[in-house]
Amino acid sequence: MNRQTKIRWKQLKIIIICWMIMGLLITIHDWLLLHTADSTGVSDQYSFIGTAVKNVGAGLIGALIGGSTLVFYVNVKFQDKPYGYTLLIVSSVFVAIVMLVTVLMGVIVVPIQTGRPLSDPVSRTAYITFLKDTSHVKALIAWSFVVFITQLLLQVNSKFGQPDFWNLISGKYNRPKEERRIFMFVDINSSTSIAEKLGDEKYHSLLKDFFADITSPILENKGSIYQYVGDEIVLTWPLSEGIRDQSCIAFFFACR
Repeated sequence: MNRQTKIRWKQLKIIIICWMIMGLLITIHDWLLLHTADSTGVSDQYSFIGTAVKNVGAGLIGALIGGSTLVFYVNVKFQDKPYGYTLLIVSSVFVAIVMLVTVLMGVIVVPIQTGRPLSDPVSRTAYITFLKDTSHVKALIAWSFVVFITQLLLQVNSKFGQPDFWNLISGKYNRPKEERRIFMFVDINSSTSIAEKLGDEKYHSLLKDFFADITSPILENKGSIYQYVGDEIVLTWPLSEGIRDQSCIAFFFACR
């Protein structure tokens, strides 16, 4: 398993945990809402444990299906597309996933509630009632926000690189500190003459492809993007990471 695949599996694990926690938080939010002064009270059919199991289960199933789709397909297939285009694809996929998860949750939950198999007329009636429940609209709104934030974080993480992204979140560099690092300056040979031959539009399209193509070697060799300067990328490694397995040199040959 290459490093890029390992990173994606790690991202999926984080998504699974976070979405299950979000399912629990939605349950707590609903419980608190039902116990406000403006509430008409709790239904006899309401069960905090049952609702928690349903919401956490929905988070798990949604993460396994939706998270896998985001990590292993959308952000690989459309990594060179505009963010707006990617979010449109994600929105379309998400609606389909919510519908699928709703159907699957009904198949699991209804027989448990009725104590009868889904083929039984009582269970079939309860299943149709389950699918028509307006709570699914509420779930669609809540999980739309979760998916949007997830996709946004995945895109930002991809742009900054995993180590730098988490350093930014944790505030590691809020105060100046000294580090020993390796820097590498990567650009295109004869870029000026190439730009003159291709023209501005085609040349910038070439740059976009160039930046996309070297992303995999950067990740595979544990490098981070420090900054873009025109057609040049400045890469950096912590000294220990750069010399371990000669990662910085391996990156150079991986690009050739």
